[in-house]
Amino acid sequence: MAETAQNIDPKAQAKADKAYAKAMRPWYKKKRYIIGLGLLLLIVIGVAANASGGEDPPSTAQPANQEPSAEEPAAEAPAEAADPTVLADDGWEVDTFNVADNGIGSFGASARIVNNTGGDVGAATFTMTVLEGGDIIATLIGSAMGVAAGDTATVDFVSDDPIRTGQFVYDFQVDASF
Repeated sequence: MAETAQNIDPKAQAKADKAYAKAMRPWYKKKRYIIGLGLLLLIVIGVAANASGGEDPPSTAQPANQEPSAEEPAAEAPAEAADPTVLADDGWEVDTFNVADNGIGSFGASARIVNNTGGDVGAATFTMTVLEGGDIIATLIGSAMGVAAGDTATVDFVSDDPIRTGQFVYDFQVDASF
C-alpha cells in the first residue's frame, strides 16, 4: 500500500519555508539594496555639503626650498647651477602644478611632469608634500604609466587631507620609477 502523506522532517520543512519566504521578499526589503542605497545617499549628501560652500582659490606652487615672496628674482641662476625654484627629483621635473579641492573637501592636484630620466619609463609614482611654516599640511600621491623619455605626463594627485587656503610651499618626490 502506497503512502499518501510524505514523511518530512519538521526541521527541514521549517528551513525550506524560511528560505522560500526570504527569496520571495520584494527587492527593496533585501539587505544588498538597502546598504547600497544608503551608501549612495551618504555620498550624495557629502558632495552636496561640500559643494554648498564658497570655492577657495587654488594656491600657487612654490618649491619647498624657496620661501614665498612677493617680488621676482633680480637675475637668473647660471645655466650650470641647479635651479632651486624647480620641483624635480630623479630625472622627473614638474612643469606645472595646480592645487584645488578634489570635490570632497580634500586636497587634489593636477601636474604636468616631464620624464628627463633619459629612458622610457613603464610606471612611476610620485608624492607631493604641502608645507606651511615647516609643518606638513597634506601629502598627495599620483602616478604615471608608459612615459617615453622627454615626454610629459599629466598626473592627477589625490589626498585625504582636508583642503585649506594659505601660502604653501611644496616638496616633490619620486617614490618609484621603473
